[in-house]
Amino acid sequence: MGEELRSHGLEVTGGTDEEKQYEGDYFTYEQIQKYPFDDDVGAVITGIDFKVDYSKLALASMYIQRGAKWIVTNEDAFTMQHGYRAPGNGMLIAALESGLKRPDGEGLICDKINTGKPNKAIIDLIRGQHDIPESELSKFVMIGDRPDTDIALGNNSGIASCLVLSGVVTKESEIAEYVNHNRNFTPTHVIDSFG
Repeated sequence: MGEELRSHGLEVTGGTDEEKQYEGDYFTYEQIQKYPFDDDVGAVITGIDFKVDYSKLALASMYIQRGAKWIVTNEDAFTMQHGYRAPGNGMLIAALESGLKRPDGEGLICDKINTGKPNKAIIDLIRGQHDIPESELSKFVMIGDRPDTDIALGNNSGIASCLVLSGVVTKESEIAEYVNHNRNFTPTHVIDSFG
């Protein structure tokens, strides 16, 4: 993601492709107390990070509290690895949210901007970049394995959706659990796999 942001002229610090900005493998209490915040940091972007640690979460939280915009790429709670749930970007977001709650526990002390699925802005962006009129939406299909983000993106955008039973959801009987929670998770089509 850092490379993509830099290609658009944005300065990037941190992330998964950069050296750590602190000595050792983690922040010490003293390093956190003396950390030299960069007043030019305008946003914290949370995307899946396979090298996440306490120090990254602490810095992200503190920069958000200092007024940086909080942008998340998606809220997928988990990914499937070897048939088990492994942390997804949503778990990183949940970790940050737990420290950014209002004192009454209702809502956050900051705004969180989800630029990824199921935000229909993705489809609007694609249409805009390729001059695709709204009348062509009937030719679109959102394909994915997650009812709560992939299929919801299709429904939020007014396009057909296809749930593939090869990832998060592996049986048709599991779809009802999602749909009972939110009708917006109902796929237009369901297939076992593309293989």
